[in-house]
Amino acid sequence: MYTPDKLFTTIEEAKSKLHGQGYKHVYEVDENNMLKAETGEIHPAEEVTLDDEFSVKQKDGRTSIYTLTTNAGERGILLDGFGTTGSVHRTNFLKHLSDGRTIKQ
Repeated sequence: MYTPDKLFTTIEEAKSKLHGQGYKHVYEVDENNMLKAETGEIHPAEEVTLDDEFSVKQKDGRTSIYTLTTNAGERGILLDGFGTTGSVHRTNFLKHLSDGRTIKQ
């Protein structure tokens, strides 16, 4: 269960608040790596730390928002749907981050 400080009503609200906290990049994930959407820069899991997890409740489901920091100090977010809209690649990547934290879906 998410506490009110970790639950947003829209993705844009979440992006705005997290951007204000220094999470300025948007990341994607392929089979084995995290990619910075703006540049395509690649980061393997061992170069990434999961900082926190937030949720956006919508009419058609839930979106999870993960805040991440690279070893180089770059901070950003990764969006993932929940259940059937989630990505197996994103879930597997999150399970193998260097800090060992495991995300349960």
